Amino acid sequence: MKIECKESYFFFDVIIATIKGEPIPAPPEDMNWNLFLKTVLEQQFVSLIASALENNSEIPTDVLDELKKYKNNEFKRILFVQNEFNEIKDMLISNGIRYMPLKGSIIRTYYPKSSYRQMSDIDLLCDYAHHNTICEYMLNRGYTQVSDGGNTDDFTKDPYYTFEFHHDLFKDVYGFCPDFSFVWDNAKLNGVNEYEYDMSPEDVYLHSIAHMYKHFILGGFGIKFIVDNYILVTANESSWNRKYIDKKLAEMKIFDFERQVVKASFDFFDHNLDKKQSEFFQKAFRYGTFCNDEDKSNVEEIFNNYQKDNNSVFKYVFLRIFPPKYRIKSMYPILNEKPYLYPWFYIKRLFVKIFKGPKKVFRELNYIFKAKKNKE
Repeated sequence: MKIECKESYFFFDVIIATIKGEPIPAPPEDMNWNLFLKTVLEQQFVSLIASALENNSEIPTDVLDELKKYKNNEFKRILFVQNEFNEIKDMLISNGIRYMPLKGSIIRTYYPKSSYRQMSDIDLLCDYAHHNTICEYMLNRGYTQVSDGGNTDDFTKDPYYTFEFHHDLFKDVYGFCPDFSFVWDNAKLNGVNEYEYDMSPEDVYLHSIAHMYKHFILGGFGIKFIVDNYILVTANESSWNRKYIDKKLAEMKIFDFERQVVKASFDFFDHNLDKKQSEFFQKAFRYGTFCNDEDKSNVEEIFNNYQKDNNSVFKYVFLRIFPPKYRIKSMYPILNEKPYLYPWFYIKRLFVKIFKGPKKVFRELNYIFKAKKNKE
């Protein structure tokens, strides 16, 4: 996504005005409306933009028709996904499986209208002990399991159903693997049934920031994360336990990143982006809404964070190959049941790194030495 163009600026202006309840500004002259529509779709703000510009006489009729079509399709998708979700929740309840909705399912409730916050999938946190029950049910329901990558079991089914069952909230990404097991300690039953839990507002925010940082390492994230941050902070900062949040951010070594994101999000909503902020946004938004491509990663970010406590490249490399037990456990949940397999998985990880991913290893080493040189 290109930041410094009239199409992006108008896209931003519509989001800001809608969230803040202000009048929608007039579009600039000579707009490339195809590029504008492409940006809206790419950044997943169809419902908000379509609702905000509906019946706006300054927008070409064909553009309004396209937005209306996308909005109606999105409404239909959400309706069908919610009905499917209700069926899946019945299965969880009947099997006595506690679960906790994550990410967009929670954050969208903070928006002026929940429909403004588009979701690509449904994420749930569930105990790994019920892994087999969940997988069997989803496969029998016609889903395809597209990932069992350690911390999640991901399932898809045509035309647009995607459900992700998380056992841990993070797996190792270039050494970033925060332990979020504490969320169960702070969660509360929401009263809908005896198995659905609500994550605490502080933990919702911590998870959002950590999730954003993960995508930043892997190449970047979209404007949705910035809007989420502004809305979460605005809604909760007066009631949050900020000392708790800061303590957890420091433990995850993303305190400075969070401060940068908060400033960027409020500067964005105040139309106060300077050159440095624009550079940050360009770096964050360049690859779309969610980037998970290690070929586009910002590995220097995680190494720079690591250097705050330790300046040894050797120790960094050692911990990347032989991470602490809790990180290995997030990658291979079977270790919860069979801890005696720890040595085997450490050996497996060593051989995978050396023989199956040499390009990735050399690329990361190049980033490491470049980051270290820049520090000296």
